[in-house]
Amino acid sequence: MGLYELVRRRCRYIVICDSEADGGLTFGGIGMAIRKCRIDFGAEIALDLRALEHRKDSQYSPAHCVVGTITYPEAPTTPGFVVYIKSSLTGDEPADVLNYKKEDSAFPHDSTLNQWFSESQFESYRRLGHHVASSVLEPAGASCKACICKMTDGRETYFDTLWRIWWAPTAEMDRFSSAHTARYEELLAKARTDKDIPGFFDAMFSGNPNWKEEHKEQTEAGVRFSFELIEFIFTVFNQLNLVLLEKRQHPYARGWSVIFTKWAKIDAVRDGWKKYRASYTSSFQRFVESSAVGLPED
Repeated sequence: MGLYELVRRRCRYIVICDSEADGGLTFGGIGMAIRKCRIDFGAEIALDLRALEHRKDSQYSPAHCVVGTITYPEAPTTPGFVVYIKSSLTGDEPADVLNYKKEDSAFPHDSTLNQWFSESQFESYRRLGHHVASSVLEPAGASCKACICKMTDGRETYFDTLWRIWWAPTAEMDRFSSAHTARYEELLAKARTDKDIPGFFDAMFSGNPNWKEEHKEQTEAGVRFSFELIEFIFTVFNQLNLVLLEKRQHPYARGWSVIFTKWAKIDAVRDGWKKYRASYTSSFQRFVESSAVGLPED
């Protein structure tokens, strides 16, 4: 894979392809490489490999790659990116590739000791590689022009985009995302239709800090509704386990933080937090009073 030598050189943007014979998807090669990089260089590589595992009762994976981060000890606050591409099948490959899989059950994990591929075998691996690379890179705008001409100036943006596209949802996200979306839609519907809090719907998206001044007669209703918003933030915080910093850095959690920071600017929400703050745990207080949300400290 070459990961070890790239880490030795302190590369911040790494793309590695793993084509080891790993039919059981135990990820022995990448696991060993991560351990060696940590032991020898103090580099911490975070990869969530679950999206590459076989679906239940299937030989297909949900994705061909995962994108994680690499943090060097001399630059702990500026992590880089690792794109880990695995030789795998997702079920959307060209017809001839899927046909070859039926003929060769080990494909695409034939032993690397086999150096005498047939024409069909060689072409199937070549075509799968082309498909995998296109599937992984094109969604982030990886045209020739984007890769070659703009990569020097736009590497951070490009790899960040790849990371956001190919992130693997945590177990908590798989379990609670539908419920969070449903509750969020309920809150938006109430803000849009409740006559006691006019203009609050727009304030939730603009982060209007002067909602109370514009609706003085509805201040009390606005503060009551703010309690519902704070309760929703509390639910997301607990169910996604955002007490852990690594969970907060996930793109899904960051998306909620963008929404929450806008709510935190609304004067009625800030008043609601001052009123109800003492009823919440200290860990939640620290979370919402951090840059992740931005509510005022007591």
